Amino acid sequence: MSSTSYSDEQVKLIFKLRDDNDLSWKEVADEYNQLFDRKTSNALRKVYKRFSGVDFSDDSFVSNLKAKVDTQKKNLKLAKENKIILDNQLNFDDILKGVKSAVKEVKHTKIKLPKKVKKSKSKTNMTIEALVSDVHYGLETKSYNTDIARKRIKKLSDAVLDERKRYSKNYNIERIHLAIIGDIMQSESLHRNSGRSCDKTNAEQISISIISLFNDLILPIANTGLPIDITGLCGNHDREAKERFTVNPGITYFTYTIYTALEELCKVKGLKNVTFSIPIEPYVIVNFYGHNFLYEHGDLVPKGTSVTLEQQLLKRSGQVGKILKGIRIGHYHNDFVGGMGRHIINGSTVSDDHYGNMLGYKSRPCQIINFYVKTKRDTSFYHSFPVNLDD
Repeated sequence: MSSTSYSDEQVKLIFKLRDDNDLSWKEVADEYNQLFDRKTSNALRKVYKRFSGVDFSDDSFVSNLKAKVDTQKKNLKLAKENKIILDNQLNFDDILKGVKSAVKEVKHTKIKLPKKVKKSKSKTNMTIEALVSDVHYGLETKSYNTDIARKRIKKLSDAVLDERKRYSKNYNIERIHLAIIGDIMQSESLHRNSGRSCDKTNAEQISISIISLFNDLILPIANTGLPIDITGLCGNHDREAKERFTVNPGITYFTYTIYTALEELCKVKGLKNVTFSIPIEPYVIVNFYGHNFLYEHGDLVPKGTSVTLEQQLLKRSGQVGKILKGIRIGHYHNDFVGGMGRHIINGSTVSDDHYGNMLGYKSRPCQIINFYVKTKRDTSFYHSFPVNLDD
């Protein structure tokens, strides 16, 4: 398919002419060109192949997602790495196949949210944050697979709900922040032998990422009725091939499709309390009670030590022109909290992985919950709670 985008109306007409009327491609082109700009029969056949099997009846979901992916492709055309993009373009058919599978799994009944809890003037305001990274849906090792990944994400959401209940006695829990900071899926095509470590295809990994993050994490927490802010960043595994994109990676990797699909699902389910931020850059700044914190995946932070974390924090601070009170990354598969919450490395849901075993590293299954409070101190960070996800 060329870079020219087709409207839903045009795509539907192509399918109607071909499937319902059983016309040849030359006849399809003749009929199509009477209503729209002139196209060759070969161009229309490519459109038909690309969207084959896609159900466009759910205009509130698939159509919106299609439009977002079209925008993604237009932005990619502007990238300097155009040759790499053309050589390793995301397989659109596979993406939609994964999304369709996820949509079928999630029931389209709207959720009735509970009434908002009134704030107490005697309580301090608090925000609870769950760091989510390095889930690697699709990875299969001796002690890890997709079923275990889902079980551990559910354990994290249960922990968030327990902490919310516990702290509600003494604090006004204003909102919950889900910081999803990359390596959501493993990617069977990332390296030459990546497929050997996967139990799912890329399409299946996209699908299970959407299903699990929605059903196991977002939905249970959103059902509290609290405002839920979700930040979605890409990792270094969430891409088609080894080459890294330096221009707008946030809308280049598989995570863009995963996050936008989740955003549309929340709308369909009536979760008006859930808002998404999907940055185009590999990092984002989040503000808690007047203090700014840096989030990125962590593959750009060498070694993941306190020294390199501080260097990255100061570099980004100068880049964005803001004082940053802390940095949160993943990537290293081991949790770490230092400097009273200034430096935080999130763990992974993975018990072990082939690459880490080869290098002599052991992954600790852990995800971190952070707490922020409204305060007169020099940082709104209160404390961290590492959730041990080991069985």
